[in-house]
Amino acid sequence: MIRKRILDKEFDRNIAVEEGSVEREKNEKVAAKKKAAFQEKRINLMIDISKNLKAKESQAYERALVSANIDTMAKTLNYLIERKIQTPEEFQIYVSGIRAEYELIRKELRSHEDSNNDLKVLYRMIQGF
Repeated sequence: MIRKRILDKEFDRNIAVEEGSVEREKNEKVAAKKKAAFQEKRINLMIDISKNLKAKESQAYERALVSANIDTMAKTLNYLIERKIQTPEEFQIYVSGIRAEYELIRKELRSHEDSNNDLKVLYRMIQGF
């Protein structure tokens, strides 16, 4: 009887370990799918009509997706034309300029946040008197 209890405990422990590893694997798979989906969304703003189930079922939905894709493409081309970007190299130069500007603004914002925090501390000290 005691031997059976010990075996049952070991069996339960093994099941718990296996369930934990299964849970971990499921969580890792879900995280990988989310990451892949996010990367796909970032790279491609256009909708792949051949992979869209609703578009396969409904011609009206397919026409709406085609129209949305054409609108997205037109907006993209207008953006590039307005900024006179014609080659991928020019686009990379434009993006690097935007990133540099972003970094400057971010550093400036951090300095303002730091000075704001200093003022908050000073304000609390003054309130104490």
